[in-house]
Amino acid sequence: MITGTTRKIGNSVGVSIPSEFKVPVGQQYIFHQSPDGSITMVPKVKNPYTSDDPFVPADDNDSFERASMEEQAHD
Repeated sequence: MITGTTRKIGNSVGVSIPSEFKVPVGQQYIFHQSPDGSITMVPKVKNPYTSDDPFVPADDNDSFERASMEEQAHD
């Protein structure tokens, strides 16, 4: 189990993320706190509806699965 300790950083509280998690510098996260106090961090993704990237329709379900697997391989 990997642990961390909170510390005061200005008016905020922070915790260092160990390098074993390979979190990229500058990555934005969305935080959610559950009623039991646990905090979940989810990487913030670019909104595809506001992007200037051209829309590329998937030919079929196989194309979607291939694209998904390629995306996961880069993580």
